Amino acid sequence: WCFYPPGFGYIMIGQPVDTKDGFLVHLRRTSSGCMFGEESKDIWVEIEMQKDYRLRIRISDDQHRFQVPIDIVSDGGKPESPSYEISFTESPIFGIRVTRKSSGEIILDTSFPGLVFSNQFIQLPMKLPEGSTVYGWGENEQHTFAHDMNWKTWALYGRDQPPDGSANMYGVHPRITVLDKNGMAHGILFLNSAAQEISLTPAPGLIYRTIGGVLDMYIFIPDILSKSRGVHHSEPGG
Repeated sequence: WCFYPPGFGYIMIGQPVDTKDGFLVHLRRTSSGCMFGEESKDIWVEIEMQKDYRLRIRISDDQHRFQVPIDIVSDGGKPESPSYEISFTESPIFGIRVTRKSSGEIILDTSFPGLVFSNQFIQLPMKLPEGSTVYGWGENEQHTFAHDMNWKTWALYGRDQPPDGSANMYGVHPRITVLDKNGMAHGILFLNSAAQEISLTPAPGLIYRTIGGVLDMYIFIPDILSKSRGVHHSEPGG
């Protein structure tokens, strides 16, 4: 089995800085080796609490990188009654933990070794709610609506390909819907136009990878199940 040592990733430099609509966090790569070289020594995490039900997490370095030209704007300040809470871990590596305020259930937790931010390879592992199921991530051919979480990998890279087993097809929509054991749902959109993939793990969790751009995630956390897709489709690009 392959695994990362506990200290593989990034550590927080100083404390999170409050911004008008969230936080800014400075990270520095640990010395626990590298995967493919050209890894960024310093990166920054921007967290925007855009709406009561929507959160943006963006990770990049100080280099010019292509970003999808879609502007999903914030309300301009921290929401008064967000449906989520945000916390950070500092040791042995940095992590972001987002929980649903009404139930205390995890939305996502990135406090695991394996964060990589390099010139042509970006990776982010995360844990999902206990007992949850994952849907979405198209376009590809699946035999069931719910994904197989037993180390199944799904790639996205648009091409003119008819349905053919597990091959990627023409469309690319890097969004998942996660249904927790209480029947509550949330969505995660990975806003990126490069080749990308997710590997699903039995934890349950996933490992997101891409070969370009930045890490740019929009997390939709409605209060009721029926709103999960609606709040996503109400935004630009939905």
